[in-house]
Amino acid sequence: MSFKLEISDERPWYTNNDVVSGNVVLELKSSVEITKIVVSLVGVCKVSLSRVDDVGQKFLDHVEENLTFLNYSTQVFPPPGQDSGSKYALRAGTHSWPFEFEFPFEAPNTNAILPPSLSDIDPDKAYIRYYLKAEMDKSSMAAIKNPFLNDIFTAITFLPSDDQQVLDAVPTYGVFQAQTSRVQSNTKTVGGLFSRFLSSVAHDRSPTCNNIAAFEVSSELLFTPGLEFTIAVNALDLLNDENICVYSLRIELVSRTYLRAKNLEETKDDIIVLFDRSNLKLRAGDLLSQLDNPSIKVPENVPPSFESPNIRRVYRLDIRLKWGHRPSSQQVHKAQTGRIAWVRSGMFGSPSYETGEVIRTERSYPQAKWYYKF
Repeated sequence: MSFKLEISDERPWYTNNDVVSGNVVLELKSSVEITKIVVSLVGVCKVSLSRVDDVGQKFLDHVEENLTFLNYSTQVFPPPGQDSGSKYALRAGTHSWPFEFEFPFEAPNTNAILPPSLSDIDPDKAYIRYYLKAEMDKSSMAAIKNPFLNDIFTAITFLPSDDQQVLDAVPTYGVFQAQTSRVQSNTKTVGGLFSRFLSSVAHDRSPTCNNIAAFEVSSELLFTPGLEFTIAVNALDLLNDENICVYSLRIELVSRTYLRAKNLEETKDDIIVLFDRSNLKLRAGDLLSQLDNPSIKVPENVPPSFESPNIRRVYRLDIRLKWGHRPSSQQVHKAQTGRIAWVRSGMFGSPSYETGEVIRTERSYPQAKWYYKF
């Protein structure tokens, strides 16, 4: 006996109002009694959080919340009009029943837009997953003969369309200045979180650094994964005899995920490095024009900004520079700035000038390997 789901016109991802269809296929080597077969399209959100003591060594509380926000079901066998409580003997051979579901724009019984598939954090802590499920109820005798034939699952990826009202309210471009004159006493660098801690508390300022320069950053703040975006970094207000040299430039997209399970809440930050170049020794000015037009883009596996009852994802663009007064300076200064950003789903391009039609773009949205396993 073989029981499987076959999806017609399978796509890398589905979006609102897309139709997912296919067939449930049952292959039998002998006659089997079946009560019914049901196929479901399901969307689930899981959040599992623990609260520990102040020392961080003893668990005080653990809460897990599983929310099924989408659950469409259809009975494919027996067909409508027949008694679903009866037993039906299916002969040996291959049997197939079609199914079809349409993704809604909003989660049923809510005003919330369906969230995207989410698998870029620890699955033991949280995830959002969509899948198809086929359930077969067998007679007691058939169940005894085939005890290992369970329900079957097929994971599918969902990427919601962008809410135009939200995008209209989101800043698309920003011009802002970086904080300057933070001094590192030597040229050795310290990596990781400790480096950021030092940057945040540094207060040693060279008396020759006051008002010598300001770094202005111009950047897009509305990002589409997979598409290049523009950014400009310039040094302003230089003194006539001042020689500013930039040693390194790092551009990061920082994701912050807010998790909630009943009475517990937690945040998780991750850093996506979009650009990182050191040993530059570039003269101040339009820095990126001196870097052979680097390609800067958000990776395609980055989820869009979204909010659901248990999980919310936001982003921030951070820009960090190290610079000095001349290429051989022993005092390395730091400049950094950040601004709230928004990541689009980005599945639709701009309307065609000739027809006005909005063309679906072929971006990918791959999930972690565990997402597809049950």
